Amino acid sequence: MFRIGLSKNMGHHLTGVLLCVLCFSWAARVARADGAVYAMTNALGVNEIQVYHRAANGNLSIVQTIATGGGGSGLQLSAVDSLGSAGSLRLDEDHHLLFAVNTESAAENNGVGTYNTDCQQGTITSFMVASNGTLTFADRVFLADCFPTVSPL
Repeated sequence: MFRIGLSKNMGHHLTGVLLCVLCFSWAARVARADGAVYAMTNALGVNEIQVYHRAANGNLSIVQTIATGGGGSGLQLSAVDSLGSAGSLRLDEDHHLLFAVNTESAAENNGVGTYNTDCQQGTITSFMVASNGTLTFADRVFLADCFPTVSPL
């Protein structure tokens, strides 16, 4: 048997410290399993973000629906991504900001309020992300592109 030269008292303290470290690391791993999932409706007229709470067991429950202030294309351009892989939703590296792409096909079109059938411009909406994953509208920027993309940050 290999033995490190520790007193019996020090060995008990070391064991206690190791148990605490293991418990805290397990708790941190479980806490990271919980989180938020974001989905965009891409609805023609009123594009919305749906916020879901993801439990540690993977179950999803909707906690918020928030308008982007823009419109979606209303089209399904591909089977898995209604904006044709335009990077339609992007969370920043620190998980403090969420960016959403709007095609403005039927949105307010820069305040004019007309129906824009040929989709001359798009917008990117930003949201602040709360610690519980819910969103608060921050800003919307108009772009001269119908299908703008959100590049990795």
